[in-house]
Amino acid sequence: MLCSNNTQYMKHLAFFTAKRGWNVVVSNHRGLGGVSVTSDCFYNAGWTEDVREVVDHLHLEYPKAPIFAIGTSIGANILVKFLGEDGENVPIAGAAAICSPWDLLVSSLIYN
Repeated sequence: MLCSNNTQYMKHLAFFTAKRGWNVVVSNHRGLGGVSVTSDCFYNAGWTEDVREVVDHLHLEYPKAPIFAIGTSIGANILVKFLGEDGENVPIAGAAAICSPWDLLVSSLIYN
């Protein structure tokens, strides 16, 4: 699982996925999940480099393991953008985008 945060629904999703025998990796956005920001940039809805780094690392460490990715909310947006950018070069066997905001500007106005 990629691009998530420290919410109850993600904890449940990770727990029940692992309980069914899957290896689970959760990647939080920079500055979320109780981790301090140590780099000179924060995450944003267009920043796909962190997902790329996680996927490339997992593929390098476990080259024969199929990788499935799930992104939720802004993480879904980032995941879909990453998949579109890298296309056929992505070593991901399958992906799901859950509750991706369609219009980031409108979504930000609703919550502000």
